[in-house]
This record gives sequence, structure tokens and C-alpha cells, in this order.
Amino acid sequence: MALLLSAGCDKKEDKAKSSESAASTEAVTETDTETTAESGTETVTEDASTEEAATEAATTANGTPYMKLEDGRSVAPTSDDAIWDLLHGTWEFYPYGYSAAKEDAVEITFDRDEKNAIMMRYSDYHYVSGKVVMKKTYDGLMGSDMFTYTVDDMSSGFTSNEEVKGSSTDFQFMLGSGNGVDYLVLRQLGNGDSPLVTESFLHDTTAWDGFWLFMRYTETEETDYQMEDDRLKAASFDAFVWKSNGDSYELQPVFSEAKEEEWYDGTAVAVHWSLADIVDPYRITTYWLKDGEFFGHPGTLMPGLASVTVDEKGEITSLVPLEYLGYGMYRIGFSAAEEDSDYRSPSVYQEHDNFYTGSWSEMGQFGGDMEIRVASPEVGGYKISITKMFESEQTVYISADAHIEGGDLVIHSGDVKVDDGEAKYGLTGIIRLCDVGAEFEVFESPEPALMNGAKFTFAKKSE
Repeated sequence: MALLLSAGCDKKEDKAKSSESAASTEAVTETDTETTAESGTETVTEDASTEEAATEAATTANGTPYMKLEDGRSVAPTSDDAIWDLLHGTWEFYPYGYSAAKEDAVEITFDRDEKNAIMMRYSDYHYVSGKVVMKKTYDGLMGSDMFTYTVDDMSSGFTSNEEVKGSSTDFQFMLGSGNGVDYLVLRQLGNGDSPLVTESFLHDTTAWDGFWLFMRYTETEETDYQMEDDRLKAASFDAFVWKSNGDSYELQPVFSEAKEEEWYDGTAVAVHWSLADIVDPYRITTYWLKDGEFFGHPGTLMPGLASVTVDEKGEITSLVPLEYLGYGMYRIGFSAAEEDSDYRSPSVYQEHDNFYTGSWSEMGQFGGDMEIRVASPEVGGYKISITKMFESEQTVYISADAHIEGGDLVIHSGDVKVDDGEAKYGLTGIIRLCDVGAEFEVFESPEPALMNGAKFTFAKKSE
């Protein structure tokens, strides 16, 4: 964080490298480069002669139905064929979890036949392409949950860094589909940022828990009634959380396994997850909060793993996000204090609290104030209040929730009003440290008096 203080307001510094990376190669044994599909204790390589046997064994062992591909083949839900079938096609990138302006759009296109992917940015139509090899973060998983991406070609203007071509990057991935949207998240695994990440649009643009978010819209939408039979009832389970709607969450139940891992000078109980033993593994279902009607809002994308408890109606009585540990794993074994959903882990928040929380004064000609307070992790960890005056003698009032991304606070949910007018929901933005204090940049604003892209600099008030 100290490095961030020396950065200019318009320049984002590299993220502080988390401690997960240094231990990642010790924590988990790397899988073979040859992709495999496991069934019971028998390992079956993916070739034409054994694919049918692997599919039958997986279906018999797990009790899951066959999945039909476009060409009519039936495969086990966790097979690499099924993964490629859903991956295939073009996905739009959502930096920080938000839609980018059309001129700044970035897309990634996967080709299941060629087993490759092309990343394209539309600001200048430069691209990078590479081969994709499916792997696993943990040998015990029933299906692949990561892949190695090796750059084999790029346009001359994509980057001047020649180290990108030929470089390999390990990405953990998760796929889900529901409510008319396909979701894909990628997270880099390994020690530090790869040349591809450092030199591309991926650098410092993660949405939540270190994931980069991609989406595409489909023509299939479901009513709440149609999802009723898919909701688990009177159960506790782990699920991948895609979106919070305030009064509901869009969840994808997963099979999870706790495993003791060597971690630095000791051990940690870590959660590995997979889509094994899930009847419809890629399906996302809306779960309603019990007595949560008044919490509703348009929705916040927040991909990550959580422990969920639902009652006999399938309504959520408890949802506790798990803390990301490293190399694709989340940690469990919280202390009594940490079991509280309002618990703010010092390892996650303390350093940011020291720099950000408190009162700030706007340094522009017409003045303003900013107050940053701690809040429950359920709303992101921070509450932001901003008052800004303008030459027109209008006063704008902002109230927002924010979460940590790298060294910044990203506003993912907020409202804005002018003078005594009605509050308008839909404000997003970012607060980053700079050499004179902190800069607030508006990403999206529903209020014309506060323009998209506007930037305001604040200096912290003395205690």
C-alpha cells in the first residue's frame, strides 16, 4: 500500500502480490499436462476409445444424467467436452464487474474444435491468441477446473513486450448459466502476474475475489415458478455466488471438499470445489432471503464461494462468504468471531482501513467532503458518503457501498441525488490513492449533474 501513495492519481500501481502465490506451488501438487477424467479410482485418458467408458462410469458412480452436446453425444456433466461446449463462443469482458463502454469493449472467443481462445480489444482491434489445455487444481477433482493458456500469436500493436508471445498463464475457471445469462470467471493461479496479465486488459481489473468476469446473454429466461423444483430445501451446502439482488442471490450449488494443506509454516483447512455429483452442474438458481423483501436492488455481481443454509421453503437463512486462501482454494475453520457474517478479517481489511477510513476534503474550486466508514463484508466492507458542490450552486449527495480491488475501493452499489431531489440508484465508481490523497472517479451515474468519467481529488483531514 505504501507504493500506492507515491502514484499519480491517473496511474494505477501494480497490486501488492498476495501471500497466496509464494506458497502455491507447495500447497498443491501440479497436475499432469495431459488432461484426464477420473472415475472412482480409475483414471481414463481422453481419447475416442475410452470416452464412452469414462462417461458411463461417471454417470453410474455419481447418479447424474447424461448431458447432450450439439452433435448428439451424451457426456458426463463434468467432462472436458461439456466444458468446451459451454465455453465455445464469444464472451464480453466486464472490468471490475461492470459493463465497459462500447469503444472500450473487450471480448474473448473460445473455439472448442481448435482448443484455443482469442482475446480482442475493440478500441484498436488488436488481439492475442493461444492454446487452451484443461487441467485440475487438485488431483481428486472429478473434472477440470483450470486451464493453461499459452500465447502463440498476437497482433503487432497488442503490446511491445515480446515476453508475452510464448508465455503460459494458469487460469482457474467457473461456468454458470441462468436467468438468460451465461457467466464465466477466470482467476490467475501461480506466483505473481504473468506477462499476459501485466500487458493486457486483465491487469488490475478483477471483479471480486481475484476473478475476471465475462458474460453473454441468451434467449432463455425462467420464471421464479420454473426454478422452484431446482431449489434445495432444508439444507446446508456450499455454492458459487454469482449475483446479489439484495433480497435474493443467484447461486450455483457445488460439491465441496475440505482438505488440510501445508501453508507456509503451518497448515490450513482449505475448501476445493467441483461440479461432480451435481445433477445440473451449470445451472444457476435464484434463492430468496427469508424476510428479505425490503433489501431489493438492481443487483451486484460478486462471484465467489459461500456457505449457505436454507429452510424447508428453500429460503436463505444464512449466507456466509468464504475467505479466499490461494491457488483456487477458500479457507474454513474460522474462529467464533469469524463465524459472524459481520466479521472483517484483519488480513483483508486492516491495511485498507488505515489508509482510507476517515474524513476527506475535496480539493477542487467549489469544495466537498467524503466520509469512508467500515461496514459489514456482506455489503463490501465499506460505506462511502460524498457531498460535492458545483459552480451551478447545485449540491450532489452520494451514498454507496464499496469493496476492495487491489489497492483501491470499488463502488459497486450507490445512489446520488441533487439538493433535495429524489435519490437515483445506479452509481458506480472507484476510489484510488494518489500522491496528494485520494481520487474518486465516476464509472456510471444516473444523475446528469454528476457526469460519467468525472474525477475529484480529496485530501484526508487531520485527526
